[in-house]
Amino acid sequence: MAQKYTATGIESKGYYANKLLSKIYTTNQKLSQPIDLELVQKAIAHLQVYHDTPQQGTNRQAYTHPIAVALMLMKHYLTTEALVSALLYDMVLQNALQQEQITAEFGSIIAKKMEILLGLHRANYVAEVAQIKKIIVTGDRDVLLITLLDRLYTMQNMSTKPKWEQLEVALQSLKIFLPLAAYMRLPEIEDELQIMCKAIIIPELSGDPSTSLITDFDLAFFKL
Repeated sequence: MAQKYTATGIESKGYYANKLLSKIYTTNQKLSQPIDLELVQKAIAHLQVYHDTPQQGTNRQAYTHPIAVALMLMKHYLTTEALVSALLYDMVLQNALQQEQITAEFGSIIAKKMEILLGLHRANYVAEVAQIKKIIVTGDRDVLLITLLDRLYTMQNMSTKPKWEQLEVALQSLKIFLPLAAYMRLPEIEDELQIMCKAIIIPELSGDPSTSLITDFDLAFFKL
């Protein structure tokens, strides 16, 4: 018989992990196809093993980042495959998990999403616009959203980074992720990225909501 979990009986995995698991448990009460809580817990267990070191400049554990991305993703997607993919994403980029292991433990659908996510990045993990266009064609919107939310979380936590790194990441966000948010019609993410990019790249525009950093050319770049 499958083990039953309750919001109060979930094994302690840290504040952020428990927040995610509790939210999934509550959400599952309303879903006709509940999220597989045990599979999510398995992904979190991998995170704790592979990322059990403090992030630079914070006292959080390194697995906080993918869990935060998964929490944001729940506003848009409530599927096991999307959430587990968000949790495994960073580990796959760091070669901490291999495709064979993902297929064996999490199934072929999640393994395929990991393969697509890997294709989005060069050796330095910068998303490739050409690969993003391919994903737009295949319709794997959840994969694109994981990438977008991953960048959003990175931008939200840039204050402890050196100024040169903040500028580099903000310029990448301006070139790829801000137009992608606009193209995907996600105005809340677009607005937040725009505010953060302005604050780093052109601080004098940060108080001017009427000025947009996105041009028609930027949007046309994603059109096929």
